[in-house]
Amino acid sequence: MITTLTNIDIMFSQVNMEIKIESTTSRKKQADLKLDDLALWSPRVFKEILFDNKVLVENIYNFKDFKKIAKETDHRVLFIGRKK
Repeated sequence: MITTLTNIDIMFSQVNMEIKIESTTSRKKQADLKLDDLALWSPRVFKEILFDNKVLVENIYNFKDFKKIAKETDHRVLFIGRKK
């Protein structure tokens, strides 16, 4: 069984995540993983950085399927832009 606990601080774009993995086999094993101070970068932040560097973002696509416009649930996205 996998259990995750995630704390997101939108104001400071930080994420803290704790993952616990427990084996369901006869040999009980447990693994804990703690990830602190992960950075949360929204597509808006990337668009602003690109704009500041003279790139106009024309569209944002799903990275796995370039024909689909990215949704908020997509974790990997592709930015299409052109130089200003």
